[in-house]
Amino acid sequence: MKYISALAFLLFLGTGSVLAQKAETIQIKTQIFCDHCMQCESCGNRIQNAVYAGKGIRTVKVKAAENLIEVTYNPKKTTAGDIRKAITAVGFSADDQKPSATAYSNLDACCKRR
Repeated sequence: MKYISALAFLLFLGTGSVLAQKAETIQIKTQIFCDHCMQCESCGNRIQNAVYAGKGIRTVKVKAAENLIEVTYNPKKTTAGDIRKAITAVGFSADDQKPSATAYSNLDACCKRR
């Protein structure tokens, strides 16, 4: 019984360390022009909702003052490219990728370059 308990404990520890290793964090440069990003439905919330809709997303932090989006995700379920596509699909740039004219035009005026 001691051996079974010890083996189960070791398997539990091994599984926990494997799960911890799965997450990766990336920082994506963007351009946010409004000064009320996280209170505006068109900015921070739109970005967060689009990224969270993907598989394997753990956290999304929009850092408007720094023009950064920090995403922690499971690389076995999604890619950094997929995350960038989700951001550009709602009208924001993601590193060197630009949104389509249609996606950008759907943003509120406060979210666009003046």
